[in-house]
Amino acid sequence: MPIRRAADLLTIPGFDAVAVAALEPLIVMLPRTAPLNINTASAEVIAARTSGMELSQARAFVAARERVPFRDLTDANQAYEPQAQIFKAERWGVTSAWFLVRGAVRYDRIESRSDTLLERKGRELVELVWQDRY
Repeated sequence: MPIRRAADLLTIPGFDAVAVAALEPLIVMLPRTAPLNINTASAEVIAARTSGMELSQARAFVAARERVPFRDLTDANQAYEPQAQIFKAERWGVTSAWFLVRGAVRYDRIESRSDTLLERKGRELVELVWQDRY
């Protein structure tokens, strides 16, 4: 079965409940590889994916990004370390095609929650990848 949520990592040797709980707010499983959006990734995720970057550096990087989002990867590299060019297009991007939508509906005492993964395909088309209701 494909891995769709962090809890599914428990089926892989080496992952325990503590590790999964730490990862859960930071990750979303996609059905295929995609560049990580440098404009929305958390400092923890950026530090984990960038060799040699400390969490404190990633937090400063994210703080700079919050003031002015990056227009392209050149901007991101300039903000971190211009000579290093660590943010490369095969691993990073400045936009997203994937969106996790969380919703909740309450009627009287009944509540329904859902998580929906959407993929934008071009300007006009958005595809529902999966939806879980609780």
